[in-house]
Amino acid sequence: MRLKTFLLPTVAVSLFGMSAAFLHLAVNKNEPIAKTKATADLTISNDSEFADFLANCNANLYAYSGQVVELTADVNAVVTSKPDNGFDGEFIGNGHTINVSINYDDTASGIFRNLFDNANFHDVNFTGSVTSRTYASPLCVYNNGLVENVSSSITINLSSYGYVGGILYRNNKTGTINNCKFTGSLTSHARAGGIACENEGIISNCLNEGTITTLTDNFAGGIVSVAGNSAFVNNTITSCVNKGTIHSANHDVGGIAGFAYSNSKITYCSNYGAVSSAGSATGRSDGGIVGRINGGAGSVAGASTCVNYCYNGGDVSSNFISGGIIGMINSGAAPVVSLVGNLSSGKLTNSATTNVGTFIGWANSNTISITDSWAIGELNASGANAKNGIGGGSAAGTGTSKINGVSNECREVIQKIREYDCKAITGFSTLYNDLASNEKTILGELNYYDDLNTYSMKTYAEAAEYIINDQAHGLHTGLIQINNNNMAIIIVTACIVVLSLTAVLLIIHRKKHEANI
Repeated sequence: MRLKTFLLPTVAVSLFGMSAAFLHLAVNKNEPIAKTKATADLTISNDSEFADFLANCNANLYAYSGQVVELTADVNAVVTSKPDNGFDGEFIGNGHTINVSINYDDTASGIFRNLFDNANFHDVNFTGSVTSRTYASPLCVYNNGLVENVSSSITINLSSYGYVGGILYRNNKTGTINNCKFTGSLTSHARAGGIACENEGIISNCLNEGTITTLTDNFAGGIVSVAGNSAFVNNTITSCVNKGTIHSANHDVGGIAGFAYSNSKITYCSNYGAVSSAGSATGRSDGGIVGRINGGAGSVAGASTCVNYCYNGGDVSSNFISGGIIGMINSGAAPVVSLVGNLSSGKLTNSATTNVGTFIGWANSNTISITDSWAIGELNASGANAKNGIGGGSAAGTGTSKINGVSNECREVIQKIREYDCKAITGFSTLYNDLASNEKTILGELNYYDDLNTYSMKTYAEAAEYIINDQAHGLHTGLIQINNNNMAIIIVTACIVVLSLTAVLLIIHRKKHEANI
């Protein structure tokens, strides 16, 4: 009886430990992706083998179609001529680094020209530098497949007109970019985007912490320079974050996208970086999420454009049209631009007499639909069309503004709520409780829309209380704050050992019992 009293709790604890470890494995989305084959068709372990691989890709359109190529060591890649053809297999980086030196005067750059429809490129880090005349990026010019778990700290500094992307140039209609990060520096005389220069497909769960600068032309964005195209292709940017500084010597600058065509969908994105421009060209604009949304002549019937559930906590400084969420929505944006569940707490600074709004700088009422969207950022502008809410256009007014500015501490609380992932936040309880009473009231009136539904669509105030109670109880911090799979493996191994010893004890106990019968 004593043995059973000991063994049953032991088994239960062991099973719980194994469950916790396996749960960690399930929720850790940043872990390397499992390859599709047990054995790679090609392994690359040095610079020479990588150079041969790239040469084969350039020589043969589908040299590695359906094959698995695995990188087993860090490599250097020196590219001195324009890439041709591309890759159509699975490339597994295993977290290794490709240090690139791409330097030539031609129209396109990258280690590939194309990633084809069946391509799957993942778990790679890019470092180094890229110099090219027109299209500059470390990975490829065009992506039609899947790019996942790729980080880039590349430096691109074009001395002439060009389009640049921190990871790739254009994500085509069939392309998907997921869970990627840019931390480098991009400087161009034309378009620049932290993850991709242009997006016509899907970009999700990506982060920019790099610096994005355009010197003479417009269109700069933390995630993309341009969303969509003039044919109004359906494209999506979701659950992406910008923390980098975005600046243009001209205009159309956004924390997420500099410019968006009709049929663009931008959802659950956040900007915390400073957005600024120095130009004053007519019809140009800057915004915390999107600089400008434009359909233009010939917009397709039934096109659906939305900026939903986004947050801007970055400051916007401009000499022309500017807004906390969107700088400008042109009358050509068709048929309707939907804005649901957005919030801006960014400060708007503008020294010119122009259209400036803490929510939207300029918009036509017949092209927008606004639901549960608010501005609480400070307005530093003196023009006649500088307003809390929507600055100019036929939709001008203050209907989307709740207050003229909140404290930096309030903005910090909002950011921590949006970034909460069941880990301890030092001083959060004190930070929230020390807010002014009117700011707590405002947070109690603002709904927080989370794509993971962490707080079950609570207000920001209720979400803050959720975090405080969650940390006090320690229910998540003890279970999910395991930061790597090695710890999970250790837990599983230990539990298996305990269960094995338990089984041995049971067998010994049974044999002794049978011997005494």
